[in-house]
Amino acid sequence: GGSRYRRESDRLPFDVKVSSPPPRYLGRFRLDALTHGGDVLEHEGQSYVVKSVVFHYVMQNGKFVVNRKTVHVKSLARKSLDSYLNKLYKNS
Repeated sequence: GGSRYRRESDRLPFDVKVSSPPPRYLGRFRLDALTHGGDVLEHEGQSYVVKSVVFHYVMQNGKFVVNRKTVHVKSLARKSLDSYLNKLYKNS
C-alpha cells in the first residue's frame, strides 16, 4: 500500500490567515494537500474562501524544500460584500 502523501511537504500544516480587514491569524491546521484558490474552509461556524496558497522554501542539502505553507482566506460574508460593492462601482 502506498502512502496518502505524495511528498513530505504534504504532511505540513497550513498557517491560515484572514486577509480581509482586519487581517488576523486563524491558526495552524492540517488541510488537504491540494487546497487551492476558491476552496471553502469552515472554522468555528464561519465560512472562508481561499484567496491564495503560499509555499515557503528553504535551502537544505543543496535543494529547495518546503518548510511552511500559508493559506490566505477571506470570509464569505466579506467576499459577498466586496462583490456587491464592485458591481455598484462598475454600474455608477
